[in-house]
Amino acid sequence: MSAPGISTRAARMVGEPSHLVEAHTTAVADPFDPQRNPQGYVNLGTAENELVSDLLLPRLRAAREVVASDTHYGSLHGTDEFRSAVADLLTSHAGRPVDGSRLVAMSGTSAVLDALAYALCEEGEAVVVPAPFYGGFDVDFTARARARLVPAPLSSGDGFALSARAVTDAVEQARAAGTTVPAVALISPHNPTGRVYAADALREVVDATRALGVHLVVDEIYARSVFGDVVFTSALSFEDEHVHVVWGFAKDFALSGYKVGLLHTRHDDVLAAVTAQAYLSPVSNDVQRTLVGLLGDARWVADFTAESARRLAVSHALVVDRLAELGVETAGAQAGVFAWIDLRAQLTEQTWAAERALWSKLFDDAHINIAAGELFHGDEPGWFRITHAADPVHVTEALDRLGRVLAHDE
Repeated sequence: MSAPGISTRAARMVGEPSHLVEAHTTAVADPFDPQRNPQGYVNLGTAENELVSDLLLPRLRAAREVVASDTHYGSLHGTDEFRSAVADLLTSHAGRPVDGSRLVAMSGTSAVLDALAYALCEEGEAVVVPAPFYGGFDVDFTARARARLVPAPLSSGDGFALSARAVTDAVEQARAAGTTVPAVALISPHNPTGRVYAADALREVVDATRALGVHLVVDEIYARSVFGDVVFTSALSFEDEHVHVVWGFAKDFALSGYKVGLLHTRHDDVLAAVTAQAYLSPVSNDVQRTLVGLLGDARWVADFTAESARRLAVSHALVVDRLAELGVETAGAQAGVFAWIDLRAQLTEQTWAAERALWSKLFDDAHINIAAGELFHGDEPGWFRITHAADPVHVTEALDRLGRVLAHDE
């Protein structure tokens, strides 16, 4: 007799492997090195900040106190000490006090978003997301909760500016088609464009979602990675019960491997529902203790944030200037670790098939890993996301290779 199978819902989760993950796996298995592997892959497809290791590692290697409670079970949604330390940090960019008791810690922002989707949506219900948007939402909102994602298209003509009208139209159209829409999700600052939303535009979406009677989930994972001459407005500054803010240490502190995400909500039922799910994916006490020590040095945090922003600005300028020499424009990022670049003119035709063909040429022939726009649910083929927060030698090599591909296609 053969072994028993798995459940249908588990089989649905397995599905096809993520294209982003497949490309990343191939690229990191054969990495570019100027001396040892000059033909290897240059990986600029993974959204990580590789510019601040010299600032972080000495702090993380330093000896720290370990107490008995660190080795035992603790509060599975985050210790009081940890949530208080994070609340102090978030207060610094929220513009108003953040209450640590309204925070839930889980093992990464994907875990938090998954728990929120499970708490807010019944299977088959929709979450409206301004598009283009981070392709990881496909897993975060759909894999376990079985929600659907409905894009609210933004326009390249105005730099992908956030539009409450686009959000409202998408919600109303989905409802008219018989789909229940319990939530809207934003990424602020935006992934993949790197744009910082204007305060008025954000407030209009907060007001619109309240009027529509839906939850608003705001992923602020790049909140402290703003480098442009703009002011970032956190959704934490709004005291609306229907607004739920997600943040983590992966991007702003370049600690993606630590897997720490947090939810802030003023909604008691949502807080309780996500807190209950933290039982399944808590953050280790040891990691929490390490981060409490890191956040306890306010001067270091301020200096680190400022220096990280300075380095991000320099690395972004390198990409923009070199692309301009190649005749390629970008969306003008103001935050984050990537640029949203316009290769529409390089497509043989304005189709997703042509975009896939260009991506394959860049990946298979030139060994450059960047993320194709189709993965971000936009409505215009030809946009690509390129991570600039990497070794400048690697970034320059990738752009040189891109230039050769574009010159060959002329």
